[in-house]
Amino acid sequence: MSSDFDKLLTEPWLVDLTPETRSTYALMVGSEQNWIAKCAKLGCTPVPGRGRSSVLLVPTSVTPPLPPDQFHAEWESVCYEAALAQGKHLTIGSRTSTPPRWLWPDGSWHHQRPDDEIVELRQRTSLAARGQRISAAQAIDYLSSRAAALEAAVANSKRNGQQKRAKEQAERLEDAQASLAEARDLVARAEAAGEHVSAQIVSGKAWKLHAKWRGGAAFSFSVPAVGILPVADGVECADAPTRTRATEGREIVVADLVRFIFHRSAEPA
Repeated sequence: MSSDFDKLLTEPWLVDLTPETRSTYALMVGSEQNWIAKCAKLGCTPVPGRGRSSVLLVPTSVTPPLPPDQFHAEWESVCYEAALAQGKHLTIGSRTSTPPRWLWPDGSWHHQRPDDEIVELRQRTSLAARGQRISAAQAIDYLSSRAAALEAAVANSKRNGQQKRAKEQAERLEDAQASLAEARDLVARAEAAGEHVSAQIVSGKAWKLHAKWRGGAAFSFSVPAVGILPVADGVECADAPTRTRATEGREIVVADLVRFIFHRSAEPA
């Protein structure tokens, strides 16, 4: 595979953690949840996003307690030490270790509450892709390597006598092989029909919010972990209107892993 494709691999961004180091993450998340619960009792409104991401709407009339940060610093240290020891990217954990911070009207995050306030807030969830476009062949290689890794995992579990684990992995392997077959069939039929095929690796769902401020600022933003939003009294987080995503050609997503984009060969890719 090309070096560009290597940039899409997740392995350099993953570290192995011990049960003891994992407990630091649990303590960090627990401290956030306890703080959010205290704020909710004061009149703030928690808005859950995806995974751990969320925002806390703080009305003008409410002054919340200081957010936690002790375990966030410890978690950042755990990630750094693990990445250093395992030869992984040293920025692993930089987003997940971000403690709750106030959003400012310039789009930055700070310890202090800004003077301005949000008068309208909307949220939207959409499919997110990781990195640049890749070729159809690279996408199939990606699905193939995933199936091969699962096949090796099944064999390893069987050798170690882990029958239950092997059965679970075998079910995932079956799905991975079906996805690979589907992708190959889609690409073959598209190319036979004179279509050009490109692809993107899917990274999951993206949670985006859009804020309008009393002072005139307006922008979309994402939340690294827990965001604190100063809002005018009565402001809630509404769902953004459904809209059709503009595309260059038809799209098919395979197994929530790869987005294939099909164009007539005469059209630019």
